[in-house]
Amino acid sequence: MARYGQTYKVAEFISKLVPRKRTILKNDQNYIHSCINFLMQLDLCQEDHPFVTFSFSAADGLWVYYKGESIGFIKPTQKYLFLHVFEKNHLSKKIDAQKKHFQKLVETSYAHKQWHIGVNEMDWLVDYFSGRPRPSGKQSFLSEKKHPRYIPGHIRQAALDDFLASGRQCPGVGIMPHKVPQKEAIEFDHIMPHSEGGPNTYSNIQVLCKKCNRTKGASAR
Repeated sequence: MARYGQTYKVAEFISKLVPRKRTILKNDQNYIHSCINFLMQLDLCQEDHPFVTFSFSAADGLWVYYKGESIGFIKPTQKYLFLHVFEKNHLSKKIDAQKKHFQKLVETSYAHKQWHIGVNEMDWLVDYFSGRPRPSGKQSFLSEKKHPRYIPGHIRQAALDDFLASGRQCPGVGIMPHKVPQKEAIEFDHIMPHSEGGPNTYSNIQVLCKKCNRTKGASAR
């Protein structure tokens, strides 16, 4: 199975928005520029929010994760972006609750709901992801970029990319490596524990299923 770098994935994402069988109109150009700005805003959101992580799929689009759970999928087609939500969750409920945006609901057989994403919907989604609850109480330090245990967004994204490319394989803690079901939450883990000097670098961050991460944490106490 071929593995693609982020540059390729982003380029392919944008290329799928470009009409191939007709002249690109000014409205098309404006929409494509809006999509590019949307991706940049999502990247800033990921870097700022410790619970929000995105992962490009070379074959499809952009997966959206919040607190280790897949909450949506942004798919590019020739001319438009679409938001897929595969089961009812907080995101789909918030969209249903507001009446101003996401008016173009598209029928689909493989997702709970699918919406066309216009420019206004892009702004709404950025605000939604940015405004999702952050760590509180004893874990509030995770929101502080200067804190030594803060894992930068691009590092989380790279670890998530590797996890998805492996077919959602958890390396296992005390058990054999295993596939993590799509609906099961995942967590980011320091391979060498932070308490032992493990850095927040790509080579030291991996994805574990929640159970394995809890097992590793308990054994370290």
